[in-house]
Amino acid sequence: MHPFYINTKKDIVNDSVKTITDIVVIHETVHYIFGTDEGKTSAFEFLVYFYKNEFYKYPGVYKIIEENIKICKAYIEENKKLDVYELGKCYGNVIIHKNKQSTNINIKDIIEEIKNLSQRDIINTIKNYVIH
Repeated sequence: MHPFYINTKKDIVNDSVKTITDIVVIHETVHYIFGTDEGKTSAFEFLVYFYKNEFYKYPGVYKIIEENIKICKAYIEENKKLDVYELGKCYGNVIIHKNKQSTNINIKDIIEEIKNLSQRDIINTIKNYVIH
């Protein structure tokens, strides 16, 4: 679910290891904000990873984000259970898509938004999100 840029001039194995390491370090650090809530932590982890790596600079990434959201919605609509990690990442995709026109996102507002969500809120947001 995480975007990954492949630089053909570099070693893909090292790039993969760096990506996985970054994701784990970000995730564990974000627990400081959200405590033990894996869903909220995963949502914010996805955002930090996305913006840290400046994937917003690549217009094609939003097609991938849209596809991720469609997959998440389909799982929810079919009553398939997403684990809390995937549910959080799905919500992260929605936040990124919702803010794709914005050149300046407010991290404090996003943290507060995520902090105040229940798992049911996250599911409903994903289920009802409309891609324009």
